[in-house]
Parts: sequence; structure tokens; C-alpha cells
Amino acid sequence: MNLSLVVSNVQLTLAIVSFLMNGLLITLIALKSPKTLGIYKFLMMFMSAFEIFYALIDLLVKPEVRTKDYYWVTETNSQRSILPLSVAYPLLLIWACSFGIALACFGVHFVYRYFIVTGNTKWISGFKNCCLWMTFPILSGFVYGVTIHAYLYFDQVLDINLRFARAI
Repeated sequence: MNLSLVVSNVQLTLAIVSFLMNGLLITLIALKSPKTLGIYKFLMMFMSAFEIFYALIDLLVKPEVRTKDYYWVTETNSQRSILPLSVAYPLLLIWACSFGIALACFGVHFVYRYFIVTGNTKWISGFKNCCLWMTFPILSGFVYGVTIHAYLYFDQVLDINLRFARAI
């Protein structure tokens, strides 16, 4: 059994599931949610739309995470991706940014719900606060992506280190 083919099929299947589930969730939130949800409705739609975007990037780039002993690397190649590598690298970087955004979305979700439970409405009402809550994940993803690009940019040194690490 070709493991790469299995991984590729799982990625495709999960991307389709993500499109369907998050699309349904956005539709339900937009059409069926009560007005009392306030800006939480927009935060949930933002997170679902982001997950659709994340799945699309994953589907296009088809990143593969490889691990060995003390390192892990996320990579793609021209056989896996339907895109040329000149386009795949920026998308792989966006995929990494999306990971940072996803992590921050969990935090925003729980902090926002904490404010709801404690009755602190100062930070959870109004358009300005909605934009503020959506900004945290985007900034987090941006910092994550810039850090990866600045310190882990693919060059000859990284190539030599990866080849050496794989040979061990």
C-alpha cells in the first residue's frame, strides 16, 4: 500500500468534509441563529470561513509533515501539489500562517465565552470589539508566518541540514 496515496486521499476527503460542514455551519449561523448571539455569530462565521480557507490551501498545496528523531518538517513537492513550487511555497507559508490563526481562534473563542459567562459585556459587544476579536488570530498567524519565513526559509543551508538529518 502506497502511504503517500493514502495520505493524499485522506487530505482530499477531510478537505471536502471541511467544506461541507463549515459551509453548512455558516448557513445555519447566518439564517437560523437568534439575534441574542450578537457579535458571537460573526466570530463563529469568521472561524468557519477561515477553516474553509485553510482546507482549500491544504487541498492545493498538499503539505506533508515528515518526522524523524528530533526534527519535523512540513514540505510539498511538484508530484504532490497541483501547483508549481514557485506558487506552492507562498501557499505553504500561508498554510503555516493558518496554523497560527487556528491556534489563536481557540483562544479567542474561549476568552470570549468566558466574558459571556462572567457577564462582562464591555469587551463582547459592538462592531469595534468584533473587529478586535478577529484581529488577534490574524496577527498571530502573521507573526507565525513571518517567523517561519525569516528563520526557516528554504536555502542551501537548510537543504544540507535536512539531507543530513534524513541520512541519520
